[in-house]
Amino acid sequence: MNPIVRCILSLLVLGFNLIGLCYGQAQGTQTEFGKNRVQFKEFQWFYYHSPHFDTYYYKEGKELGAMVGRIAEQNLKEIENTLDYKLAGRIEILAYNKLSDLVQTNLGLVTDQQQNIGGITPIVGNKLFIYFDGNTEHLYKQIRAGIAEVLINELLYGGNLQEKVSNSTLLTLPDWFIPGLKSYLAEPWNVELDNALKDGILNGRYKKFNRMASTDAKTAGHSIWKYIVDNFGSSSISNIIYMTRVNRNAENGFIYIVGLDFKELGEAWLNFYKKQYVKLDNTSSKETSLKQFVHLGKKRNAKLDYKTFKYSPDGKKLAYLINKSGKIKVYVLDLNTKKTKKVYKAGIKSSSFVSDNEEVTITWHPSSLLLAISHEQKSMPQIKVLNLANKKDDYLIKMYKYEKILDLDYSADGRKWVLSAVKNGQSDLYLFDIMSRRDEQITDDWFDDLNPRFYDRANKIVFSSNRIADTLHKEVFKNFPMINNYDLFLFDLTKPTNEVKRIINTPFDNETKPIEYAKDKIAYLTDQSGIINRKILSLDSAIAYQYDTTIFYYDTTIVVYKDSFSTTPNSNYTRNIDKHDISKKSRLITDILSNKNLKFGLIATEGNTDTSLWTNFSIKKKTQLEKVLFKFNNQKKLAAIALIDSINNSRIEDSLAVIKDTSQINIPLSSDYFFQTTFPRIKSEKTIPINIQTANGNQIIYLSEKKKNKTNKEKNLDDFFSKSAPIPYLPSFSTSYIVSQVDNSLITNSYQQFTGVGPIYINAAINALIKVGAADLLEDYRFIGGFRLSGNLTIPEYFLSYENLKKRIDKQFIFYKQGGDDYQGAGANRTNSYEFKSIFKYPFNEQSAIKTSFFYRRDERITLATDSFSLNLPNFNSNNIGFRVEYVYDNTINKGLNLYNGSRYKLYIEEFLDIDDSKNKMINIGFDFRHYQKLTRQIIFAGRLAGSSSIAAQKVMYYLGGVDSWFIPKFNNGIQIDKTRDYKYQALATNLRGFNQNIRNGNNFLVANAELRIPVFAYLLNRPIKSDFIKNFQIMPFADVGAAWLGADPFSVENRFNKLEVQGSPVKVTIIEPKYPIVGGYGWGARSRLLGYFVRFDMAWGVQNNVVNKNPIYYISLSLDF
Repeated sequence: MNPIVRCILSLLVLGFNLIGLCYGQAQGTQTEFGKNRVQFKEFQWFYYHSPHFDTYYYKEGKELGAMVGRIAEQNLKEIENTLDYKLAGRIEILAYNKLSDLVQTNLGLVTDQQQNIGGITPIVGNKLFIYFDGNTEHLYKQIRAGIAEVLINELLYGGNLQEKVSNSTLLTLPDWFIPGLKSYLAEPWNVELDNALKDGILNGRYKKFNRMASTDAKTAGHSIWKYIVDNFGSSSISNIIYMTRVNRNAENGFIYIVGLDFKELGEAWLNFYKKQYVKLDNTSSKETSLKQFVHLGKKRNAKLDYKTFKYSPDGKKLAYLINKSGKIKVYVLDLNTKKTKKVYKAGIKSSSFVSDNEEVTITWHPSSLLLAISHEQKSMPQIKVLNLANKKDDYLIKMYKYEKILDLDYSADGRKWVLSAVKNGQSDLYLFDIMSRRDEQITDDWFDDLNPRFYDRANKIVFSSNRIADTLHKEVFKNFPMINNYDLFLFDLTKPTNEVKRIINTPFDNETKPIEYAKDKIAYLTDQSGIINRKILSLDSAIAYQYDTTIFYYDTTIVVYKDSFSTTPNSNYTRNIDKHDISKKSRLITDILSNKNLKFGLIATEGNTDTSLWTNFSIKKKTQLEKVLFKFNNQKKLAAIALIDSINNSRIEDSLAVIKDTSQINIPLSSDYFFQTTFPRIKSEKTIPINIQTANGNQIIYLSEKKKNKTNKEKNLDDFFSKSAPIPYLPSFSTSYIVSQVDNSLITNSYQQFTGVGPIYINAAINALIKVGAADLLEDYRFIGGFRLSGNLTIPEYFLSYENLKKRIDKQFIFYKQGGDDYQGAGANRTNSYEFKSIFKYPFNEQSAIKTSFFYRRDERITLATDSFSLNLPNFNSNNIGFRVEYVYDNTINKGLNLYNGSRYKLYIEEFLDIDDSKNKMINIGFDFRHYQKLTRQIIFAGRLAGSSSIAAQKVMYYLGGVDSWFIPKFNNGIQIDKTRDYKYQALATNLRGFNQNIRNGNNFLVANAELRIPVFAYLLNRPIKSDFIKNFQIMPFADVGAAWLGADPFSVENRFNKLEVQGSPVKVTIIEPKYPIVGGYGWGARSRLLGYFVRFDMAWGVQNNVVNKNPIYYISLSLDF
């Protein structure tokens, strides 16, 4: 061997042994990783027990719990009618005051990782969890979507345990089936959904019908179910679900009911919407060319995920924030030099089951020297104020009183913030004094008060709200706020008043995100045209509130204002504006658009803030849109009060449209404007005339007729949620999953006793594994028990585990017994191992944790008497105690079955001490690094580097070669072991394909694996795949390389794989045959899921001593890859 190469390899091996104290034991690929949930605070739970729901809430969430329970009760019937199915049991709802509380929950956390996925039946329970983000309408959608999912699961899988077990294993559904149906039942078709679908179809993302991401699958699925209902009737939904369950095949369900298979359905759906959207684009007004925009990011073609941004008051800087799944970065762009500086970062990239990309807000101090950033740390809202001139002057304010800060803005003198914040489960406005840290609450009710901005030199506050009345009452519509559209309001800080002024009243439209544009002018976003664009509102302060009339109608106060303002369009995009900001100094208008294919991300153009009219786009012919409220069909609608907007600078005439039937509303437009497709109408309600007094005399308007008295059911709900005493939550347990599978791997990843007679490894036989998991409602407490049943009906393995995940430190206690008979070699032995382990895990965050284990283990080896000699042989017993410390990191994201993206690794050290002889001590150190990289779409490169070393007097013997869970394993008895060493345990070192087990052995090993995982049919086929086997079929070229050795130097001739001993009479002959210590293998594999099992087939050629073996070795195994 080349001396230089040998020197380099020796140094690498020496370095591995020297740094080993940082690591812990690693043997096969089936080692545990996994995510964490971090509990920053302890929740004390209570619940309401209403007719169909148990609604759970915690401290300061009683009102939220009551509102959630009432919304659920009032919406259940409608969803049941749509699905033509009645709820079989009760639904348990967990209501969280905010998202950062929800992500602390242990719900859905996988702690018992299964490598063999066959025969696993998760028990689908009637449980859903929701959180309040400050927007009541979002809360409605979450509740309805959750109820829909429970009912759909009952329809598909049955209502009792036996039906769930029998129906959940063989049913494969398209990715859009359940998410789309949930969305369809949760909310009607609306501006956001229409924009997303249009963007996806026109940009070609839906051409590949089976390649939709989660959000695309939800949007497309919603539109597919809408298409089905529009063309085949609402009863088709329940019929399709029923036939899907009966046939255990979703495509057959569609064929029986609508006469279309998935391919035909996809083509019909896509052609219908594509024709609609293309026609719209060809006939509508043309939006501003994106070439006119100035890109504000680092790279022109970088598709950066901008979440919010703000211009500095002096117009010289732009601060923008990027939030990538919880990893926050704030940058400041100098508009003159175009240089960008990162000024703040926080958080980690999270793959949490929920995400909150709107968690962070930023705002500038009037001096343009301070930048305030609001976000949460450890579930605590806080505002970090950055001094861009002197970092040492940065300061932090912890906002203890609030649950969540939704938005904030500096006053003109920089001494106060106006906050939109969540407290006690409702969003209100607060005026916060920065120096004294005191606040003044402006609103205190269940209406949503969002997007506050100071206006008129901070004398007023303009904001968006869905409030019905303008008078500020405490707890209006307690426990059940009315769903309504969002209008703009003004609150005057200079006058002592309990009223806010409604400056825009559009019953059909939503106005949000107001910004002071110029003197007496406010820019805001509106969905009036069916696309969210910007308008400018011009206020005439002299007559702004001259003609206002209050109508007292039954129990509701409605304030109607005459048109004393004018509005002009300021943008004409064909995609929704998500966020916008305006710099009056630099005359820049900047937007974030809802366009996934837009490579500019954050775009800007010049505006004219003096004339309040942006004129650099062309407008064609005028169009007309008959608008309706996009609200839930079961909610009573406020009748139409039509307000006519003018896009010229002249004030429109005072007028109030007289409307009798909401289905006949026409909004006349005095100029050209770009409108989206007409949305479905909501059935009109009976109306009644109301005579009101205006400046022009008496006039009649028509309002929807409401019943003067509430129904008995509504009264009962009112009484129930207002008078019911809270019921404390007490843990009760139910089955969470059942495992009944054929398997040949060990239940736990424990060492096997060293046989003591030679190179012999006892591979687990193929037998039955039975395992049951149970947990309480919150999944804080978990029990898992299981056993293996062999062919002769004995139980060689069993275990019982208890987990307590309630507080910051996770605790687990395990009892495990493993046994078996060994008839290899000259005699027969029965081995038994008993192990009790206590594990304590401290999570730093979702991705990393340190885990400490303490254990007691008793090993028994009993010689079975086969003759008089073996009858006199002694038995062997060993009692050991020990500990293990490991650091685990895992940020992987599951992209599909056996497909991941991200990295995971583990470093650990463990020690065993013989109680009977303290000199017998074993220390093992090791590591396991894995990385998964997406190359294109679903094609993943997977790489792994793992190793371990046993360094004390007693050692572990590692046998290199083969794969885990090999169905018919073969062991190489030709490679001898060094019998002069004191071995306590033995283990396999995998993967090393191309060889049988024990191609090399020793108390050290190092192995590297590289795989290319290609889901062939999912990658190539442009249609839904109904076969689960075809859908998950993967081809995988791979290469492995590794070594196992004794001592520090694998190249030493003293290693046993370099020697061959031949025992003769009367002499023993030792043949020295030096072998290259590093071996490798390459080949290809195929794997897929068959009858619920993930089956792997590999064919590999081994390489040793620079020679490729002529004959490949074949492997069949039942487990996921590393």
